[in-house]
Amino acid sequence: SNCSSVVVCRASPSQKSAIVEIMKSYQMFSHSKWYRNNEEIPRLAKMFNKALWKVWDGRILAIGDGANDVAMLQSADVGIGISGKEGRQAVNNSDFAISQFRFLSRLLLVHGQLSYYRLAHLIKYSFYKNISFALVFFYFQFYCGFSGQAIIDSMSATVYNVVLTSLPILILASVDKPTGISTLLSYPQLYNTSRALSSWNFWKAALLKSALTSALSFFVPYFSASSNGQLGTDGIFSLGKTVYIALLGIVGIEILLLSKSWTKIFVAAVLVSYLFMYVFFPLYGAILEAIPYPQSTYSGIPKVLYSCPAFWLQIILCYLIAFGVRFIDKA
Repeated sequence: SNCSSVVVCRASPSQKSAIVEIMKSYQMFSHSKWYRNNEEIPRLAKMFNKALWKVWDGRILAIGDGANDVAMLQSADVGIGISGKEGRQAVNNSDFAISQFRFLSRLLLVHGQLSYYRLAHLIKYSFYKNISFALVFFYFQFYCGFSGQAIIDSMSATVYNVVLTSLPILILASVDKPTGISTLLSYPQLYNTSRALSSWNFWKAALLKSALTSALSFFVPYFSASSNGQLGTDGIFSLGKTVYIALLGIVGIEILLLSKSWTKIFVAAVLVSYLFMYVFFPLYGAILEAIPYPQSTYSGIPKVLYSCPAFWLQIILCYLIAFGVRFIDKA
């Protein structure tokens, strides 16, 4: 533990593999008093330290260019093979392959950093938007006698994931980056400082934000629903559409604030996904009436909502509160 580096010469393949295993054990159990005293570690303590290592500690990376490095590459968490004069045995048994050693910095600091950043946001946002959507149905059960009545119809529920919220997160997970590539290469200390998939960050995004988003989307329209004559918004189908539009706008605000680098295609995807919803409701209702297969969940509902001032005030209020809370959280 007092050495910053160790040089091992003329090691056999099994010895190289053993060195990797020793480093793994050190990473897992060096926090415990039993390891420091060279004593046998109890089983429960082993399980606890392994779980802690998976969350907080680093991973073991091995680099090799020959057949004698295969055992070491397979023992490590990440194996990188270099194709060269000693053949392709190392490359064939590695997780990643590079042609020259100098490409390692770009592989780690750029591709590794961006892959972790993008996948972490993809996972967290997917949980966030789906849990938010599910909790809306849960909240409504307290006001419908737990009858199982859905506040949002099945077709709207289908297009929520398949059409309206899929494109923005796919673009974010493909092109978004926390900073420029030259900056990532120039400042290695930026590598993986966010811990975006740690337990606290994950459950904060998946549960706390989801509960707040769904609560705003449901309770603001529910308690501010208007019953003024023809332009009332207190009917179950009108309320469902209002909640749905509020929810979609809030998850759109979330992904805009989540992105570190806005591009034209990304902003356009978010806006198109949101605005398409205002076209989808009357268009789908018109198609059902033309078949003819009218449904009460669509017939005349968009026309009533879009001409009702209370509807637009409800939507704007939901978005302002959501943006304010998210802005404070980011600050």
